[in-house]
This record gives sequence, structure tokens and C-alpha cells, in this order.
Amino acid sequence: MKCETVIIKKRKVCAGDMNQLITLKTRSMTGDFDDVDFLELFTNDGNVWAAIQTTSSGEVIFDSVGTETLVTHKIYINYIEGLTKEVWIEFGGNNYDILSVENLDERNEFMKLNCVIRGNTSYQATFA
Repeated sequence: MKCETVIIKKRKVCAGDMNQLITLKTRSMTGDFDDVDFLELFTNDGNVWAAIQTTSSGEVIFDSVGTETLVTHKIYINYIEGLTKEVWIEFGGNNYDILSVENLDERNEFMKLNCVIRGNTSYQATFA
């Protein structure tokens, strides 16, 4: 059996690049879900420093059932235990839906959040 060397390119994030303050939000829904008048409540989980990168033409990712989703922003933050794609991001008056969460190099130091912009926070329809 022949051994081969595998070169793994380490992805690096510099702390100085994280110069944008974002707000992490958790959404909870109450009421009758069979009715269109259920209530959505967003609570602030806190602010974190982030590096935000827009994708020029959008990047497509596939979820576990094979559907395509367009990524509009990649957001890099310090590692947060238990952060999932159920969390929303607010930045610059816009809401961002997290499509996937990646622990960079599995080192529990930095995370990449693949996101799609959902629109202005002043419009309730952008939270849907």
C-alpha cells in the first residue's frame, strides 16, 4: 500500500479583520400555527465582532435534501459553542438568515456563517 502526502491549506482569520459589530438574535414563535396570526418574538442574544464578506455573484450551497440555496454573505466570528443556523443576524439595519455554520479547521477558534440577506429590519415580512 502506497502512502500519499495530503496538503491541507489552513484557512486563517485575523482578529483585526473582525471590525463589524453584529447582533445575534433568537426567534421564538407563539400562538396557533394553523393560523396566519402567530406571534414572532426576537430576542437579542448579544453582540459579537465579525468580518463580513459579500459574495460577488452569490455562492450556491446544497442542504441535506439536495436543494440549492444562494449565499450572499460569509460572516466570520470567534467560535461560539452551540451556535446553529436557527440564529438570525442583524447588521446595518438588515436581517441575515444563517444557512450553515462551519467550525473552521475544527479548532473551536473561528466560525464561518454562510448567510443570505433577508432585508431591512423595519419590514416584518423580512423575518419570514
